[in-house]
Amino acid sequence: MRLLPFFGIDLGTTNTVIASSYKDRANLIDSRVINFKQKTRDSSFNRIGHLPSVIFFDNNNKIIIGDFAKHIRGSQPNRVIFNSKRFMGTSSEWCIANYSFNARDAATEILKICKDTILQMFGISSPKDLPIVITHPASFNTDQSADTKNAAINAGFDPDKITLLHEPVAALIDFVNTQTNQNELYRKIDFWTKKRVMVYDLGGGTCDVCIVDVELKEKDKIDFVEIGTGRYSEFGGSDFDECCATFLLNNFLKDNKIKERQITDSEINIMKNKLNLFCEEAKEYFSNEFQIYGYDESKVDSFEKNISEFYLDQYAPFSLTKKKFDLATDKLYYAPKKINRDYRDKLSDKNIETPIIDTIRKYNIDINSIDFIYMTGGMTQYQKIQKRVMEIIDKQVIIAEDPISSIAKGASIYGHFMVSQEKNSQKYVATEKNDEIFHQIKLVSILAESIMMDVANGLPIEIISKNQKLPFEGIMENIFKVASPSGIKIDIYAGEDVYDSKMRVQRSYSKRLDIPVIIGTPMDVEFKIDKNKNLELKAIIKGDFNQEIPLYCESLDVQTNEIL
Repeated sequence: MRLLPFFGIDLGTTNTVIASSYKDRANLIDSRVINFKQKTRDSSFNRIGHLPSVIFFDNNNKIIIGDFAKHIRGSQPNRVIFNSKRFMGTSSEWCIANYSFNARDAATEILKICKDTILQMFGISSPKDLPIVITHPASFNTDQSADTKNAAINAGFDPDKITLLHEPVAALIDFVNTQTNQNELYRKIDFWTKKRVMVYDLGGGTCDVCIVDVELKEKDKIDFVEIGTGRYSEFGGSDFDECCATFLLNNFLKDNKIKERQITDSEINIMKNKLNLFCEEAKEYFSNEFQIYGYDESKVDSFEKNISEFYLDQYAPFSLTKKKFDLATDKLYYAPKKINRDYRDKLSDKNIETPIIDTIRKYNIDINSIDFIYMTGGMTQYQKIQKRVMEIIDKQVIIAEDPISSIAKGASIYGHFMVSQEKNSQKYVATEKNDEIFHQIKLVSILAESIMMDVANGLPIEIISKNQKLPFEGIMENIFKVASPSGIKIDIYAGEDVYDSKMRVQRSYSKRLDIPVIIGTPMDVEFKIDKNKNLELKAIIKGDFNQEIPLYCESLDVQTNEIL
């Protein structure tokens, strides 16, 4: 029998990470990041174990993923796909060199690299029967979760061996595992008594706020119960880079007296992308220097770089201090006093504060019931982020030891729990005996938004409410009637409630009827949603034939079907 670790993948907006975990001689779980096996061009900014989630199509339409793709974005932005995770669950597409790519396609290509890395490193001929845990934001809706799983299937992973796990919970699992492995004298938190944790996960492109009750019930048995989950927020480190890049570009144009008519949109796009990369490097430099000098800002030098072929094929020198970076991004730290209605300013309402306050209010959480805040995600390494979160919630803040890798590590650790609980007998198993009981974990997830269907009297009908624990199933009886003799179509909506101004159409479920029916025939709808947020619908048409009809999902363009 072949002994293998368990694997977890953090499919990130800006970076993707793979981790493996196994039991050591002391019977403790040890989780480590895996270095990618990738035949691409080298980059001077490569970080071992972190694959930039960026896709580049070269002139021969060959796909290149990773560091090279990330850095060529500055010169060929129209051939690069980045931040694609923000579009999961939608039908938005990128058209490059006669190819149409959506976010699920992009995730598929990135997960292929992950799969090939695992197979090569451990000498596995096929991913069949290889369990894999893939993470996504806790606030992902059913379509976003479905796209994540389908991308993994398209990448070649076994559909029956794919588990989806919420990113904040994965990071928390890694932290709890680290704490329980340590000597009592060095533990930061004692989980033998129930702790309520606010997990603040601020990555490169998404912000996840999740409130979780954690309790170590007995030796090797842990409960993770989600109490509240923030609404999906497309906000992260890339927005700080964007904000600062806009600031620098405006200053450059002003200082060099360049007027709008003197520069094309294509030139602006290239300049903006090069400045985005510059600002990201500066931000990471400030974070590292701050840690070295004990958060003494006076000792942190400015970040300087000559950007080649910036304007009129000439290089341009740029210098950025931490003070100037913080000034350029200041509005991202505070909730706006007024909600902006100008859709062109995508950064206007994004900020650190709103996701935290909204989650607390939405679930009526008593701030005093929160024991501490656990921060993970690459952007939480930035000192001002930590300081601002502490100002918003006056609680102890604990930063993940490795914010970029903690989610992948937690996902791989969860694999141990899965196998032990399900008493899984795989062809490939981890470094524990089949008859050995390792950890038991109780994981309770909830929906961040309500799920609604069709419209009655101008409003959709709620079938699953927000905060509902998963899995869940039910039936809507005597509410719907058949509107067509030849087929059925049901639109699914997601939002806070039926009055939500930001409600959006998710998917349309449809099916042609084998036996025509009379318009107005009563119809019941059964629904089922599993722990991975996969939604299934079945229509039961009453009458002479009592047809039971599974409904299949049709893609809708959520960009044009939003209810405003």
